[in-house]
Amino acid sequence: MSISSCVIALTVYGHIVVKPVLSTCAPTTLVVLQVVGYTCAALALSMLYACLTVDPGLVSTLPPGGSPERAPCKVCGLLRPPNSHHCRTCGVCVSGFDHHCGFLGVCIARGNHRPFTALLGAGATILPLFLHCVVVVAQCELTARPLSSWSDAAWPAAKFGVPISALAFSCPTMVGFFLYNLTLLATGTTSPLFVDTMIQPLVGRVEAAVLRVLTRVLVSLEGLVAARVWRDAEAALAAAHRVGDGS
Repeated sequence: MSISSCVIALTVYGHIVVKPVLSTCAPTTLVVLQVVGYTCAALALSMLYACLTVDPGLVSTLPPGGSPERAPCKVCGLLRPPNSHHCRTCGVCVSGFDHHCGFLGVCIARGNHRPFTALLGAGATILPLFLHCVVVVAQCELTARPLSSWSDAAWPAAKFGVPISALAFSCPTMVGFFLYNLTLLATGTTSPLFVDTMIQPLVGRVEAAVLRVLTRVLVSLEGLVAARVWRDAEAALAAAHRVGDGS
């Protein structure tokens, strides 16, 4: 339930720290934050409930028969359709498996991938806006009450520095995960299929390109060394001839 804890923490911090300052120095920003924030919080909690309660696609709940391409699982022995995976964390076979989410403690698959992506979308919307509001509040307070010594900076650093650092790290991470899962939904694929069809061939091509470059470099170095050795041999032979002619 860490997602609920984050929503509650952001709400409490917003009411105690952000709202009083924005109400005086940036009331329009406060209205936007409240409208978007409460909407995203409601969406996040509802999508969280859906992720935790909707059947992700357990093979044990699928009707018998179905696809003739079903093959037994090597772990539990259940006949499962293609693109299924046995989650060792949950101990079940899941059809259309994408990944096991450690934050939610459930498998994300074809049954709950859409609400999971919507949950990420809510986070990717509110976190950058909340980060902007915290920065505005910090600027307003530091402008109204400038710091006179290093000892005065301890409380503002804890009050604004820690949240800004956490949000600055969380925003690109959340946006990246949201765009990645949105791409998976748009293309009708999953993370294991994406790795098999996109990542592994790309890694193979990169490895082949690196090997070709290294081979050319080694061949060039070998040629340079051979040329140097040949020039040294010619110089030694010419010196020997000069010594012989002189004698």
